[in-house]
Amino acid sequence: MKKFYATEERILSLRFHAGEMVDTPFAHNAMVPGAGVDCVHVNAWAYLKSGFLKSFNPPRYALDSGLHARESQLLAWFYGHREFLSLEDGQPLLSKVLCGDSICFNLGLSEHHVGLMLDDKKFVHVLPHRRVIVSSLEERYYARRITAVYRPIEH
Repeated sequence: MKKFYATEERILSLRFHAGEMVDTPFAHNAMVPGAGVDCVHVNAWAYLKSGFLKSFNPPRYALDSGLHARESQLLAWFYGHREFLSLEDGQPLLSKVLCGDSICFNLGLSEHHVGLMLDDKKFVHVLPHRRVIVSSLEERYYARRITAVYRPIEH
């Protein structure tokens, strides 16, 4: 299986469109650069605009479900979409991330936060009541909370 973001052109497109969301305020279930977006839709925007996804129809989700539910709707969505390869072979996840990967974090009872890798360290994401930012996996807070990585593959 070949990763989708394998060419410089696709990587640059992904980074450009992810960058369109930087500094956009958080808004649950929204996807409008400069106006509002949530973490799931940051990834969706970049994937749609860079040509990986043709459409995006996530299930309805509560803003705080990761604080109350033990089952992750986020992981269930990735599991049901074969255009994403789950990276799980026993190696530390941090050693395997690449540009274009979706990284899932457990910030509560279950995985309910996702970021989009811009390279092997930096990722773009947004938390409730904040704005879209670029963070680093070198920040211990995020590095120790990664539970899953999903790589876009050719389909």
